[in-house]
This record gives sequence, C-alpha cells and structure tokens, in this order.
Amino acid sequence: MALKIEGLEQARQEFNNWSGSAVIFVDFGDMTAWCRVSEIPSYHANSIVAVAGKDDLHERNKKVGKERLDEIVELVYSKYKEGWTKEKLQEPMYYNTDEARILCF
Repeated sequence: MALKIEGLEQARQEFNNWSGSAVIFVDFGDMTAWCRVSEIPSYHANSIVAVAGKDDLHERNKKVGKERLDEIVELVYSKYKEGWTKEKLQEPMYYNTDEARILCF
C-alpha cells in the first residue's frame, strides 16, 4: 500500500527541474512533502526528514523518478515508525546494503 504524502509529486518535479542544490523533505508527522532549493534549511523537528538531495557541484542535474522516490519514502517511513533517530534516517550507512541502494538513487 502506497503512502499518501501531500505535495510529494510537486516536490519531485521541483527537485528534477532545478539545476543546483535541492532537497526533498517529508514531514512524517503530518504526511506532507516539499522541496527546498539553493539554500537548504535545517529543520529541528524529528518528524521532518530529508529523503532526497543533490549538490550544486557534482550532482546538479541529478533527477529522481516517481517510483524510486515512492520507494525511498516508504523505506524511510518504515524506519521512522521503528523509532530510528532523524540522524540515522538521513544516513545511508545505517541501512542494510539493499536498502542503501534504494536511498542512493
């Protein structure tokens, strides 16, 4: 069953259309998503997690497909529900090898 995250597709499109630093955030508290470009903020709420990102030097033209982003969000959400910390959720090294491959698109 796919998660219902309001704004996820719009965030993905903005991420893909921006040629520079960008991050897609999901707030698992209210199940909303958004993209921030250029200057990327740090959110203090534990429910707000960065699920996809790119830098403006080596990854500026990186894109993420809808199915892959859905897969990433579902994986991160499952770990969020298990009680993982925000720091662990955002760091592929804490996931097993197959899960890390999903995160590193």
